[in-house]
Amino acid sequence: GVFLYRDKQMENTQQYQISKEQSKRINILKMLFAFFVVYIHSNVKEFNGGNIVLDVPKWLDTFKYLISSTISGCANAGFFVIASVLLYRKSFDWLQNLKKKGKTLLIPYIIMNSLETGIYALCQALPFTKQFFGNPENIVANYSITRWFQVYGIGSQYPANGPMWFIRNLLVFNLLSIILKKAIDRFPKTSLA
Repeated sequence: GVFLYRDKQMENTQQYQISKEQSKRINILKMLFAFFVVYIHSNVKEFNGGNIVLDVPKWLDTFKYLISSTISGCANAGFFVIASVLLYRKSFDWLQNLKKKGKTLLIPYIIMNSLETGIYALCQALPFTKQFFGNPENIVANYSITRWFQVYGIGSQYPANGPMWFIRNLLVFNLLSIILKKAIDRFPKTSLA
C-alpha cells in the first residue's frame, strides 16, 4: 500500500511506497517478534523470591532456554530494525520527526513513569498499604535528584515503569536518527554488518 506522512506544519504530503508483499512481511515479523517477547518472559524457574522452585527435566529446561533466551532474543532488536527501516525509507525532517515522537512517545513515557511513581507514593502514604511498599531504598518522599532522573530511565537500566525501557531507547534512537542515517548512507555495507 501507499503510506502517507502528513504533518500540519508541513505544506506538502510526503509519500513513500511499501508493496503489499513488504507490508505482509513486516506484519508477519511484528507478530513473530511479539510472540518472542512473550517467550523471553516465560523462562521462569523460581517464584516467591526463590521459595518455590520448579523441578523440570534437563531436556525441557534446555529446550526452554533455547527458545526463551536464545532464539527469542532477537525480538527487541527486530522491533527496532522494523521501526528504523520504516523511518529510513521516507525522507524526513529531523526536527519535525522529533516533534512527532515527542507527542507519540515522550509524553506517554513521562505520563506512565510518573503514574507508576505516583502510585508508589500513594501506597507508601496510606496506612493500610504502607507496610507493603516500605522498602527503605524506594521511598518516593526521600528521592534525591539523581533518583528522580532514574525514575525516567536516565542513569539507570530501567525507568520506574520497567517495560517502558523500549520507548526510552526508541526515543534515543530517534534523537540519533540523523547521525545514523548519514552513517548508513556513507557506509552502507559496514552499517549492515
